[in-house]
Amino acid sequence: MSSAAAKVISMEQHRKPGPQLEDGYIRIANELFDAILEKLASYRHTKVVLAILRKTYGYQKKEDDITISQLAEMTGIHRNNVGAALKELEQMRVINPVRAGSHGLMIGINKRHAEWVGEEVKARGPGRKAIKLIEAQEGNQIDCDEQSKHCMQAINLMETSNQNVAHKRQPQKTTPKDNSKRIAQSADCAASQDADVAFAAFWDAFAYKKGTAKAKSVFAREYAKAKGAADWLSAVMRGAVKEAQRRPHLIANGQTPMYAQGWLTERRYADEGLLAWGEFSAEQQAFIDCFNANIGDTCPQVTEWTEKRAALCDIAMRGKWGLERWAGFWRYVRDECRFGWPVSFEWMLNRENLAKVKDGQYLRDEVQA
Repeated sequence: MSSAAAKVISMEQHRKPGPQLEDGYIRIANELFDAILEKLASYRHTKVVLAILRKTYGYQKKEDDITISQLAEMTGIHRNNVGAALKELEQMRVINPVRAGSHGLMIGINKRHAEWVGEEVKARGPGRKAIKLIEAQEGNQIDCDEQSKHCMQAINLMETSNQNVAHKRQPQKTTPKDNSKRIAQSADCAASQDADVAFAAFWDAFAYKKGTAKAKSVFAREYAKAKGAADWLSAVMRGAVKEAQRRPHLIANGQTPMYAQGWLTERRYADEGLLAWGEFSAEQQAFIDCFNANIGDTCPQVTEWTEKRAALCDIAMRGKWGLERWAGFWRYVRDECRFGWPVSFEWMLNRENLAKVKDGQYLRDEVQA
């Protein structure tokens, strides 16, 4: 690394500790902030709104493409509750109508706070629990509204199936022998009906309708093993939605998608790689936020997930530098370097290019002088 670059980074390391405005800040009208304090009585609503402000106003944007997982990581609130809070905030008109983004949801605060309605106006019924899993796969948008409807229908059914069976087991005015037989028949019938409804929801979410008979048979077997547990079905549905999102990418890269029967047998719905696909992890998102907050106009902001970007984040974070050191480096690039062509996040983190930048090969003429 050149002496100039080393000097800049050394100066960054000896800066006064504590938060600095030059590292980023949220600009918000006092009137709007007062409205948040006055009108949002719910702790969950307040935290989600503050997280949205951080992702939007924190980067001088009116709205941003945000995933539910990102909001969950920022607030420490379970993603199911984040999804419910978003739906409620939309109905309260605190946030603008949510629509699909390129990899998440386009979310922004409705700054016309006079339009906000009280917190007593909330979604009721199954819709309140539904999470719109709207994720994009490089322009291939999945109809997640319909998937969410089927998913919640199946999950709600699982949550009440044991109660239904227990209800069918109430004592009847028959002999003990006849009663026992009738209970067994009723329970088997209820379980069969529940499995059929659950499979229909899974089949719609998986969205690769080949080998229906075998898939249904394997699903019924796994369903029976899990005893129709709601947490098992929820995991299967989440995995199915992720698999449907990832499938176009697999096909584009010459890979053969899995049929549902094999996918279920191998328990791919529990695969961490699949569940993490399509969105940055907390560590990756922290690195992206560090880059966006400090790079200025030198590079375009990183707003969309790609496999390559996720991999570059992992490589960078495995090195010796922490986020503070990276922040100093990005500011050095912003203030001291000049490139004769458009550069990107991917270009900057290419091993050879990164070495050249660190070595001072792209310093501005006045800095070199």
